[in-house]
Amino acid sequence: MADQWLRRSWSRAESVACPVHRIRLRYSCLKCFSRCDFRFECRDGLVEFICPHCLAAISREPPTRSELDHADVLIATMEAIVDAEEGRGAIDLAEVEKAICFLWSDCANRGKPEITFLSFQLPHGPTPVLMNREVPLTGLSLIWRSATLFALAQLFDIGSARSDLGPPAEWLTFGYRRPGGKVVSIQRLPTRVETKTRNRELSPRSDQDYLRLASKALKHQRCANIASLETREGSKALSRLARDLLRSIL
Repeated sequence: MADQWLRRSWSRAESVACPVHRIRLRYSCLKCFSRCDFRFECRDGLVEFICPHCLAAISREPPTRSELDHADVLIATMEAIVDAEEGRGAIDLAEVEKAICFLWSDCANRGKPEITFLSFQLPHGPTPVLMNREVPLTGLSLIWRSATLFALAQLFDIGSARSDLGPPAEWLTFGYRRPGGKVVSIQRLPTRVETKTRNRELSPRSDQDYLRLASKALKHQRCANIASLETREGSKALSRLARDLLRSIL
């Protein structure tokens, strides 16, 4: 990204991807893998995002596969929300707000937010605690805001969401459409799909494949950076590197 000045549009809660470069926003440093607040710094006449931990320029690394996946769906959803806010487009802003509040409302018979029952693009780790239930997006991390926008895209059939991600689950459409978002009858609710391990079944690979992958990891620049990290951070960084390399051969 040549121009990294802070723009007003980045302060919007639904801003999770760059509409110019068509990639998802980066939330961690690819050098040291720290997830902390980046800072601006002028280098070589350009204002760049810098990791305060390792001082690497965040945007100089090429986009990863995960940053490219379904970025167009997120951008189309961002644009649909702006259109709704300005009174144009097919979706009413009140409907968008209602859908977001529904996704982050507690399930009547499970006690967890409705969004946690989706099986696609859910972040790893515990569900965040909402700071403001009336405007849930404002207190969520980038990855959880992205997950919310994916759900909105499926629900309202935005862009290529349904062809890329599939149609929304029956319970999602039913729950959103019920009056006031209240449970009319638990017995009448469509059955939610149980949250299952999202790892797809893979055929076993040969030992030679894994040896080649291990050699590739040891030669990777990110592996060299891991040696300078503390034990806990190094372990996390190594796990992320292994995950990205495994994704590259799937």
